[in-house]
Amino acid sequence: MRGRLEIVECILTTCLRPKGRLAIMYKGNLNWEQAKRYTEMLLQKQLLKEVTRRDGRKGTDGKTIINYETTEKGKALIQPLRKGIYLLGKK
Repeated sequence: MRGRLEIVECILTTCLRPKGRLAIMYKGNLNWEQAKRYTEMLLQKQLLKEVTRRDGRKGTDGKTIINYETTEKGKALIQPLRKGIYLLGKK
């Protein structure tokens, strides 16, 4: 069973390059609600930021596609998270 630390570490690592919520779901093995809840929490804590696609493509509904990218603050947290996970014997 994974805990919050593993999920946060996975999302921050996944988003080192901009990724959409669907990619976060697949990589983190999360459902839509979980991915939404975690991305919103990480945005609020300024560990992720929203970025729009550079090519300006829009979704099938005509809305701008939003991707998520790890901030410098989030990047600084990845190694301590990994160390904490290791020390707790989770991986």
